[in-house]
Amino acid sequence: IIESGWIRTFYTAASGKEITVGLWSTGDLIGAPDYSFQNRLLAAEATKDSTVLILENADIDEFIRTIPSFAKCLIGALSFKVRWATSIFDRLATESLISRVAQTVLSLAHLHGKDGFGGTIVISEISHQDIANMIGAARPSVSLALRQLEASKHIKIGRKRLIVLNVEGLTEYSKH
Repeated sequence: IIESGWIRTFYTAASGKEITVGLWSTGDLIGAPDYSFQNRLLAAEATKDSTVLILENADIDEFIRTIPSFAKCLIGALSFKVRWATSIFDRLATESLISRVAQTVLSLAHLHGKDGFGGTIVISEISHQDIANMIGAARPSVSLALRQLEASKHIKIGRKRLIVLNVEGLTEYSKH
């Protein structure tokens, strides 16, 4: 459980190519009890100074037995992760690059965005490379797509920051 900071979870293929599965922040659950396998599929790294609380499988088992609300929250978190992973792979298989970029920006705005001036949504600690890793694309292609979204006045690009100016317009782009 992330107490503070940002953690990136990712998968590395045999070819060495990485795909970011998620960027997680304070209060998020990363990892899960893994009773079936010895080796984890995903790796995690802090993208800025972070503090995490590590729960061992035995602790989780005890919490599930003694704190029913913990079990319910764990099931909710794991269900969210399954939906998140499914949506990532669905986008990779079926959507255009501009649509994947727009959908990812919208998801990040929903999960990690902060209210900004005049109804904008500010997404901090995000780079073009982070988005590229999340959608299985090259960073230069993602930068071009972000500039296209900026030129159409749906976002504003900053250093390690995106500002969503027009959620409705960005939603339309996500359908291309």
